[in-house]
Amino acid sequence: MKSLSVGNVQILEEQACDVGLLVSQRVVNLPPQLLPPLYNALFDEVSWATEDEPTEDLRNSFKFKHYVILSKIYKHKNVEQKRKVSNDSDEAIIYIKPEDEIFQKLKNYRPMGLVMAVEADKIPKFRQELVTLISET
Repeated sequence: MKSLSVGNVQILEEQACDVGLLVSQRVVNLPPQLLPPLYNALFDEVSWATEDEPTEDLRNSFKFKHYVILSKIYKHKNVEQKRKVSNDSDEAIIYIKPEDEIFQKLKNYRPMGLVMAVEADKIPKFRQELVTLISET
């Protein structure tokens, strides 16, 4: 696997102990109104673990600086042809889950397939934007 960088930090090599892995395989037709409470519960549990685990080592193991998020997207088959006509490569991506588009927007580097790295300090912004996105639908 190639190393994954956020800024100048190689998060899968130098900073691997600070990275949480999220594999998102929720039911696609889940009512969108349930998404904010589900993500709130997930990130609250991680936060509580930094206080509630029985040993300092365990508590520290939940103090993530980044999350690597694996999810599924669809890419238009004619993406190369579309790029010649338009420089907007976002047109060629279809997000299966609406929250994945928010995660991808929060990162500051070019998308690499289905892997997204998001800095942990951006999670509150994700939670806020997810509530806004769901309330608009």
